[in-house]
Amino acid sequence: MKNDCDVSSTLRSSGTRVLLTSEDGDFYSSVAANFSSMAEERRARRARNQRAYRRHRDARLEVDPNVRSRLSYVG
Repeated sequence: MKNDCDVSSTLRSSGTRVLLTSEDGDFYSSVAANFSSMAEERRARRARNQRAYRRHRDARLEVDPNVRSRLSYVG
């Protein structure tokens, strides 16, 4: 049986008290790490898509100089 030293924290859920052990802490840390890596993948994918969009937009604007002169935000 686990003693009080093994309990890292407590969690209140639905009015009941649940004891979290260090093993639970490890599990929650791994879940948090998974969510963190998923968020990083989303940020990287968005950055890739934005770079591709800008690259294609610049290539398209190089072909048609009339479009470039009408767009004030393109330098």
